[in-house]
Parts: sequence; structure tokens; C-alpha cells
Amino acid sequence: MAEKTFIQNIDTALRNLIWNGLKDQTTERIIVNQEQISFSSPKDNDPHGNRKLSIFLYNISRGSSENKNCAFFALSYLLTPFTGNDTDDHLLLGKVIQIFSETPQIICSGTKANEGLAVKIDSLSLDSLIKLWNALGTPFRISLSLTISNTEKPCDSKGEAVGAVIPPEKTPADTGHAAQLHQLVLNTFAEESKSWKNRNIFVREWVLQDFKRNTSMDADEMLSLLDDLGETLKQHGSAARFVKPMGLLLGYYEHQLEQLKGAQRVTHRQKENIKTVNAWIKNVKDLLEALGKSPNL
Repeated sequence: MAEKTFIQNIDTALRNLIWNGLKDQTTERIIVNQEQISFSSPKDNDPHGNRKLSIFLYNISRGSSENKNCAFFALSYLLTPFTGNDTDDHLLLGKVIQIFSETPQIICSGTKANEGLAVKIDSLSLDSLIKLWNALGTPFRISLSLTISNTEKPCDSKGEAVGAVIPPEKTPADTGHAAQLHQLVLNTFAEESKSWKNRNIFVREWVLQDFKRNTSMDADEMLSLLDDLGETLKQHGSAARFVKPMGLLLGYYEHQLEQLKGAQRVTHRQKENIKTVNAWIKNVKDLLEALGKSPNL
């Protein structure tokens, strides 16, 4: 694939894949046309509010092949929702994760062989995420890191690719699914715990103590543990020791849900919060199931 068209072809394939995958009742109201899927940086302002999803190319790497005429490319994208409310942000990001979970390989046009490209959702640590957002010079937002690569295949003496489709990177299905769910759970908790620390001192202390009472852990300990889980999944190691703390996190979200439902008068904003927490609960349950355990701990 020619270098000058490589990125353009991937951009087009990504936008088309996401746009086609979003055409259902749950998300069609969020993104109504392809122009709302932007390739601008999440730092860039959108004065007209047209952008709903940013697909930002933040890293390009190129490795050498044994055949000098062939090259290996890996493009890293940061996918950030800008729907205007947390509930729709989470809904949109969850749908995008589902799309890429069901499509581990995409096809790019514009080449003689219609190269197949491997899709991998990255399990970035909290430290890596913070460094990335700091480099962008903008506050942290819930997001998803995605790598698209043309895994190597045989080339002839002229550097022409042999074969029509490149198989995706082979990883255990359960581990890959768990890694995707882990990234969603990590992003959610990182964003929530950050918001706690930005509250006034009395509310902050009450929330942090409430979390510790329900989980026997500090918020920072939970973040560290989620980082460790990500590294374990990346190395395809045993995740057995993470089942109990994930169960405690699930219990805390269920505690939050009961508090919201227990209010004497449920406002529109509380209804939205209930939907959000229900989504968090489902994500942790799905993660526990992916780790091979029942969520009913």
C-alpha cells in the first residue's frame, strides 16, 4: 500500500465502519450524519457543536520487514466522544467497542489486494492515559485508544503483497474481550475518581470515605489495581486475584444506584444518573463474566 494513501484509506475505513455500526435505535439519535465523526484533535474547539466523535491519529510507527521492499505500519488513534452528556458519551463509546469487538479486521480500498488490517483496542495504563492527555494539553476525557496495523504477509521480489487478506493478530478471544471491557471500566472509574477530587473538601472526604467503607480500598488503590489488571490481561496472565476487587467495585456501583433510587423526588438529572450507573454496573458484570467468574458474588 502506498504510504501517501495508507492513512487516508484507514481514516475512510474507520469512519465508514463506525457510521454503519451506529445505525440502530440506541445511537442513531446521537450521531445523525458522517460529518459528526471528525478526525480533529480532541483539543480543537467545535464552535458549532457538530462534532460528536473525534478519531484522532496520535502516533504512527513503522517497522522493517525481512524483505526491505515491505513495511509494517501501526497507526494509533484516540477515539473521544463529544455528545454533550456523560450518559450518551458512555453509550456511544460502548457501541464503538462493540463494533470493533465484532470486527477484528477491516478492509481498506485503494489497493490491488484490498489489504486486511488488524484492529486492536489498546489497554493503556492510567499513567499512559494521563501522559497522553497532558501532551494534548487538554483535560482528561473518557476515550478509547485503538491501533490499526498491516500485519506482515509474504511479498514478492518487487515488494508486491501476496494474498488478498491479512489475518488479525491472534490473541485468546476471552482475553481480548476482557481487555476491551477492562478499558471501559478503567476509563469510567478514572473519570469518576478524578471528579471526586475536584469537589469541595467536605463532599470530597465524604465520597472517598463512602467508597472505602463499601470496598475496603482507597480510590487510588482501585485505580492501581485496575492498571495491574490491564497489564495482566495484556500479558495473558491469570486474572483470578482481580475477581474479588471487581466484585467490590460492582457492589459500590450498586450502592450508588440504591442511593439514587432512594431519593424522595427523582429529578430528570437523577434519572440520567441512574441510567449512567446502570451502564457502569453492566460493564463491570460483563468484565467479571469475561474473567470467567459469575457477577453474582
